[in-house]
Amino acid sequence: MRKNQILCRKSLQKVLLVWVGFLFLVNCKQESNDGLNPAEIKPVGSVVALRVFHNASFQPILLNINTGRKVHFPESEFTGKGSDHWSFRRDGQEAVRIDAKKNVSIFSVEPVRKIGGFSLSEMTNTMYPDVFSEPIVSPNGQFLMTYWRPDYRGDEYLFVVWDRNGKVITEGSPFDYDSQYYSSAFNWTTDNKAIYIAGNEIIRFDPIGGIHMKIGRLALPRGVESKNGHSLSISEDNKTIAIALPTLVTTDNGEYQQFDRMVYLFDMNGSNARLLTWPSDRIRNGRGDFDVLNPVWSPDQKMLAVIPTSSADGCPRVKLLHLNEGKPIKIDHIYDSSENYLKFFRDGRPEEVQACSIFGWW
Repeated sequence: MRKNQILCRKSLQKVLLVWVGFLFLVNCKQESNDGLNPAEIKPVGSVVALRVFHNASFQPILLNINTGRKVHFPESEFTGKGSDHWSFRRDGQEAVRIDAKKNVSIFSVEPVRKIGGFSLSEMTNTMYPDVFSEPIVSPNGQFLMTYWRPDYRGDEYLFVVWDRNGKVITEGSPFDYDSQYYSSAFNWTTDNKAIYIAGNEIIRFDPIGGIHMKIGRLALPRGVESKNGHSLSISEDNKTIAIALPTLVTTDNGEYQQFDRMVYLFDMNGSNARLLTWPSDRIRNGRGDFDVLNPVWSPDQKMLAVIPTSSADGCPRVKLLHLNEGKPIKIDHIYDSSENYLKFFRDGRPEEVQACSIFGWW
């Protein structure tokens, strides 16, 4: 009798374990899908935020490079009076637009709808304020950073950080530098610290503590300037800076030389400069303007997406730089037959991505 009771108890335990396991799997499946069709779940690294030429204007979009699906963001009604400035949060959850009337609008991404904002013109001590650079949103979505001129009578643009309600957290810098030449080289670390270039100095600003601190100095190679540096980007581990810097480029016969912006990597303290791009022989000897701008890290941190551009370009193809090359990559954006371009799939077929700028990749 006792033996039968033990057997029955063990059988019941097995049934209960199977039933609990089934319920656990069902619950996990429901939570992982979050109510979505599995085909709609975005793989890591599948979405890029771009500015493209569409319907006779430059518009920001999100592009799923696996499916070709595009999400367009609304232009302001004032677009004809000046270009909108756009930025996307590092995780792709929010976008920010500053229009020609200096209204700051914050949008959710899916669905696209306005969820907040403020007006620069309604701030105290402003008169016809102007924004020089694209705003950049902090990873936590709480702060915006850019260069602005709060009063049109002012002589220079100032480094500024606002919170998402329009409160000025900091304006200007305690470090002496000519901001008109350094107003396009700034970004956020993943722990929400602002990084900007002041002369050759690398400055970190903590919006919580309110402190500007020098953390390094760019060790520039010969023939490289920080003046008019562009598109600073920071790796996920906050250890490496990618930036486009004016670099002296000379023709083969030495008769002509000019500064074109090429992409470099630096350690966060400004040491260990590594040149990543170089113009092809055709471009270098052709005496035309040529820049490689807008470096953006891939989600796995193994590549940078960049925009090779000249004064004659519209929106060129987005080039991919593999960081394990070990030597500068020669770029010829017109005749380059390389496969190292960012592609998306339309109806199962790969197509090269063309963009005027790239905001992020996640």
